[in-house]
Amino acid sequence: MTCTQMRRANRRVALGAVRGAFLSACRSRGNTAPTIEFTRIPQTDPGGKEKNDIIEGIVKGGRPGQRIVLYARSGKWWVQPLRNNPFTRVQASGKWTNATHLGAEYAALLVEPGFRPPPTYDALPPPGGDIALAALEKAKDRSANGKGRGRCSTTITRKWYARITALFAGLLGYSVTLNGKY
Repeated sequence: MTCTQMRRANRRVALGAVRGAFLSACRSRGNTAPTIEFTRIPQTDPGGKEKNDIIEGIVKGGRPGQRIVLYARSGKWWVQPLRNNPFTRVQASGKWTNATHLGAEYAALLVEPGFRPPPTYDALPPPGGDIALAALEKAKDRSANGKGRGRCSTTITRKWYARITALFAGLLGYSVTLNGKY
């Protein structure tokens, strides 16, 4: 075998390996079941129709066009934030955020475009049909004094979160400036 023939053979082997890795990566991504992760949960307040807070999360493995429908449990499960505006858009990154009335538990349903949510449920429906996934999360408990977490513990938590994020970003080669805030 000449040097030219060996180079061509090595090139074919390398291209075949790259093509196989690419195809297996695409195939494994398509079979992944979607997941919903809550990243921000409001405090517990079962009678909280007068109070609102922000609820946030991330969808992994969702398909384009799918949306989130949020529910808060206060006796029944009530659609959030409003009956006439029940859908939460999922960004291309998978992140979603919306307002919610306070409750004892929160649910996020990943739904297909044709889904029409009812304003209330006695019990949440299982996944199937237009509901791709349902995720539940209990509300944050208030502290013993009934006022929720104090400012000091929130500041400490944010400070350490910022430092840990900066550390991991640095390990991955990203440049992060905390602007002296933390």
